[in-house]
Amino acid sequence: MRMVAHPRVFVYEAALTIGLGQILTLDWQAGRIDQDPSAAAAFIHANRIHSGGLQVKEAIWNRAVSESTATRPTADDQSFVRLSGLAVVAGSAVSILLLLVGATTAYITQPIYIASEYLVAAATVLVLFGLPGVYASRAQGFGVVGLIGMALVFTANVMVGVFANLYGAMVDPWLTTEAPKLANGFGPPPLFAYFNVAEVALVVGSVLLAIPMLRGRVSPRWASTVLLLSVVIGMVFFFLIPSLNNTITTSLLAQVPTILLLAALAGLGYQAWSKPALAQEIVK
Repeated sequence: MRMVAHPRVFVYEAALTIGLGQILTLDWQAGRIDQDPSAAAAFIHANRIHSGGLQVKEAIWNRAVSESTATRPTADDQSFVRLSGLAVVAGSAVSILLLLVGATTAYITQPIYIASEYLVAAATVLVLFGLPGVYASRAQGFGVVGLIGMALVFTANVMVGVFANLYGAMVDPWLTTEAPKLANGFGPPPLFAYFNVAEVALVVGSVLLAIPMLRGRVSPRWASTVLLLSVVIGMVFFFLIPSLNNTITTSLLAQVPTILLLAALAGLGYQAWSKPALAQEIVK
């Protein structure tokens, strides 16, 4: 684990300039700075009689206090990260449960199927609300690669998790009743292209999001394996599903990639909730 420079570092830098005789005093004062940064002002005032090292000591303490207060996460930051992580965990858990309910429903015109589609869309929105905070909690570890991956996963969830489920709740039952032939297949060509774009965004985003975890810059590492597994299984089913019979077993298998993705996001969300490290920390 690598953290930002601690004020104590600057204390020992000051000791080299002011004199070794001041080390114990400065070290004790560093402990006070940890608890109360305002102690720096009292220390400077008490040492004004030492004219030789006054300017150096004052500059060092000002630097130490500013670094300490600027990089230390506030209670509001911690609360934001924890709530974001909790939102991702809760949204993912609810989505997984409802996806299983929808997959085991025989007819899409049944009220339970329609309700599950609406609720999955709402749970996905909850996940989307939490993802920015999850990234912020480990921003330095994720880096630019993780940021792009998170953005693509976010976009794919909007396109599929929100839009597709709302479409399934509002349009599919109506088509099944009024025009059964139109309800089969992928719909018009633009809609087919739309889902292809969403699939590409999800695949590329999942791979990019897994890279920082594979490199050990973000934990938990198991989430990277689950993400990559969801990509592999998702690509297989994307090409196989059109040729398979529409049964409950097929519907359950088709949800496996999405469930794996949500499980990986839930792992990241739990990490942010339980250990809101914020951006200055790299977890190894």
